Amino acid sequence: MNRITRIALSVAACSTLLAATGCSLTTADGPAEASQAPSAPVESPAENKASTQASPEAIEPSDEQTGEAPEDTADESTEMSESPAPSTAELSENIDRATLLAAAETEDNCASGKVVVDRTGVVVAVTADCEEVEITGHGSIVVGQGIGTLTVAGTGSVVLASTIDAVTITKDGNGSVVNWESGSPKVADASIGSIAVAAGA
Repeated sequence: MNRITRIALSVAACSTLLAATGCSLTTADGPAEASQAPSAPVESPAENKASTQASPEAIEPSDEQTGEAPEDTADESTEMSESPAPSTAELSENIDRATLLAAAETEDNCASGKVVVDRTGVVVAVTADCEEVEITGHGSIVVGQGIGTLTVAGTGSVVLASTIDAVTITKDGNGSVVNWESGSPKVADASIGSIAVAAGA
């Protein structure tokens, strides 16, 4: 709507308002005055409509209006879904003696009757039956023979033994995996996210 049309509508609206209220409009050298002006200014419908319309330059379309999705969001979600981290249960299924023995950095024959693994991220092969094995180092891996009592107090530890009589995973042993190849050990697990099951179960 151009400026002249808006002015014409405003004048028409004012004339209608003056006629309805019984006011008269006097023209003179000065500005137009109404003999009985209303107590509050009244805005015409045309003026009200014009004032509420925003200029095209002030309105910028959003992503929702244009139908365009942010570029980075879709790519990031695709990348995250392509390579999810393996769960503790999946890790348990993939443990085998040959793999762990090949990765062993240290061997211990349990000559004292007890093996303590207190280093972080170490792979230890216990080469003989052992009455007691204790793991306090985080992220440690132990592959053993027969173990009487196994205590896991290191986060993210992994153990595979031929047999285990009893397993204790403390509250500090979160996210650990304990597997045994035969037998039915007693299991006490106070951790979060750990699993203690027969190998291949």
